[in-house]
Amino acid sequence: MDGTLDIVGVSSHDSDDYEFTPIPVISVKYQDLFVSASYFVNTDYRFPTLNPDVDRREWDVAVGYYILPPYLALTMGFKEIQQDFSGLEFEVNGPTVGFAGAVPMKWGFSLYSSFAYGFMEMESDAFESLTRGDDDRDSEYWLVETGIAYTHDLTPVNLLLSSATFYAGYRHQQVETENVAIFRTGSGSITNTDDDGSDITRGMVIGVNLSF
Repeated sequence: MDGTLDIVGVSSHDSDDYEFTPIPVISVKYQDLFVSASYFVNTDYRFPTLNPDVDRREWDVAVGYYILPPYLALTMGFKEIQQDFSGLEFEVNGPTVGFAGAVPMKWGFSLYSSFAYGFMEMESDAFESLTRGDDDRDSEYWLVETGIAYTHDLTPVNLLLSSATFYAGYRHQQVETENVAIFRTGSGSITNTDDDGSDITRGMVIGVNLSF
């Protein structure tokens, strides 16, 4: 996870080391229509200069329809991201649109990819205190994930599960927010600038999907 911070007009960029985060996902499919939901379990990030501890959690839900089954599906959904910078809380939420695609190969393998774009707002009590009557900022959201998957048929040996899909890939998630740069001055007070803020969460993903 990366973050940007403006300090006395000088742009600063800070990153945390890799953190392991479980992201359980549940999906229900009927013919070419499906509903999917995921939860980014509360994770503590540590930034050397930006902030010692940042708690982050996310959730999203999406509805999708395969326009080219099983290769391509269009999706619409809603996502929320919550961050706590040692008591300074921010919440980003809004609708998303995107697609999910897969290209089957031999021996149960396939290439997969997904993309989502969000029209969001970031809300925080800090904005209200700095610009009275205005507690939100416009945000843009992007999510790109791509990787390889392997599906194993379980019907011959299991009465409950039909298949198991193992996958590994790379995910890049980014939120760009207008007029969001907030920093503490030497006296300890909080100041806001007109600079945009960038929040990036990226890294390797591994997982398994069980189909009933």
